[in-house]
Amino acid sequence: NAADAERLARRDSAALRSAFRVFEAWGLSARESCTLLGLGNKTRTLYNWIAYVRDGSLRDPLPRDTLERVSMVLGIWKATQILFPDSETGLAFLRAANSSPICAGDSPLQRMLRGGYEDLLAVRRWLDSWRG
Repeated sequence: NAADAERLARRDSAALRSAFRVFEAWGLSARESCTLLGLGNKTRTLYNWIAYVRDGSLRDPLPRDTLERVSMVLGIWKATQILFPDSETGLAFLRAANSSPICAGDSPLQRMLRGGYEDLLAVRRWLDSWRG
């Protein structure tokens, strides 16, 4: 029904708005943002979503995979905010090579940018495990 569709559109707009803020804070390119959202090379879709969020015209619900990816990204951002004293340190951590089994010499961001949902999940669980 129309009320449910409007509620979903508001939820999805808020989710995307938050993800876009994180992508901006992390200094991601459009292509990298697409990768984390599971869009592949569909930058046109990304730019459409940005416009829809900006003007409040997002009407169709986001795919479940996209919402789950946004949730992972927001959880990773939150974990870095809790674990590190400031945003710059958290960003430096995400971009620095790491010898943990999760990263195997890549940075956590590089692991996430492999593009699979399981890559986001691995980084999220790893960071959450630090918090106990």
